[in-house]
Amino acid sequence: MSEPSDSTDAARASHQDNLGIPTGLRPVIVGEALIDSFPDGRNIVGGAPLNVAWNLRGFGRDPVFVSKIGNDDRGELIFDKLKQWGMNTDGVVRSDDRETGIVKVTLTNGTPDYDLVYPVAYDFIDAPSDMAVRPPDPCLLYLGTLAWRRPESMDILRSWVQSNGTYRFIDINMRPPWVRDDVVDCIARDATFFKLNDEELSSMTGQAIAPESPEFHQQVSEAVARLRDRWNCRTFFVTCGPHGAFAVSPDSRVFVPAPKLAKMVDTVGAGDAFAAATIDGLLSGQSMDACLNQAIQFAARICQNAGATSTDEDLYRLERYRS
Repeated sequence: MSEPSDSTDAARASHQDNLGIPTGLRPVIVGEALIDSFPDGRNIVGGAPLNVAWNLRGFGRDPVFVSKIGNDDRGELIFDKLKQWGMNTDGVVRSDDRETGIVKVTLTNGTPDYDLVYPVAYDFIDAPSDMAVRPPDPCLLYLGTLAWRRPESMDILRSWVQSNGTYRFIDINMRPPWVRDDVVDCIARDATFFKLNDEELSSMTGQAIAPESPEFHQQVSEAVARLRDRWNCRTFFVTCGPHGAFAVSPDSRVFVPAPKLAKMVDTVGAGDAFAAATIDGLLSGQSMDACLNQAIQFAARICQNAGATSTDEDLYRLERYRS
């Protein structure tokens, strides 16, 4: 395999051929809605898909968010927050017999660890055919891994991929012990976009990835090539924490270094912020280097915010993150 170029000029020239999707697609975000319970007593609406949908709404988009919550206090909190933020809640189903998801978050030097309750309402998300309102077709379908941890959910997951997965953005969330190979294979195979971090990339391929190494970029390219051979995904987005992020397509590679932070509060939701800003860039028809820069700048700003999302509308003015 020939080594792709990091040239942003090459990325601009090739992004329409390799990365282009129809602009203006409506994002359909399917997955968990839960409450993040922090050590200081804060209870924050969360879940990676909910965070992505929330951020997209902050950017002025109108995502369809599909999940299931309980008819309990936590579910009421989630539902009220979504409505207050102006989000479409037609795809959020209330369950009488399942409690709303909750995760206990602990922070070590700003880095989160998650203790997830199972089973909860989001483990019983409906198939597209069972929804009161049909998702738009075509759409950009966003899927993560956590909501499909119940083995009986596999048929539902397959129906989402088959019915709405023409353009698919996959966000791998490695939350042991809740990651299953059959789930990853189902959502990843032939996906349009695949997002993961450098640790997940290394774990999934056995390829050592050392950001301080002179071979760092080559290591990422080799690992991505292994996943492309496995699943035939078109474009990979690889986040590398404080070192930056990559977008790797079959014949181009874009790298954007991470900005220096004046302060760090926590990294909760940073990956979700990156995914949402990337999706916005893709649906706006941005060049890949512009899309990647917007995403990493917004993710860095979220790291200076307590928690994964905000109601500060100024935070979502994307022009401040473009260069």
